[in-house]
Amino acid sequence: MITFPVAVETFIADQEKRAGRKFDDFQRELLGEYVELFNLEFDAGMKGEEPSNVLKDTAEFYARKGKLEELEKPVLKHFYACVQYWCNEAYRQGKETRNHG
Repeated sequence: MITFPVAVETFIADQEKRAGRKFDDFQRELLGEYVELFNLEFDAGMKGEEPSNVLKDTAEFYARKGKLEELEKPVLKHFYACVQYWCNEAYRQGKETRNHG
């Protein structure tokens, strides 16, 4: 299980193990950006702030760009669902840390 806050390389290694393959440079860089978001969600949980709604924010972004239909692609739906999962998990861990710290 991933414990937040987490180092980028630790998270990528975990995800590569789960996927059963090494990621390419683009995928590693993209995940690095999302790890920063996950760690911010951990901080938000610790501070008692509202969690992010990645799915809502992403849909609004795609709608503004006139590309909402892109989100119907299974690979994108799965990807953003995973991002939301890790945001929720990081937030939960931050909240637990606050409550037990």
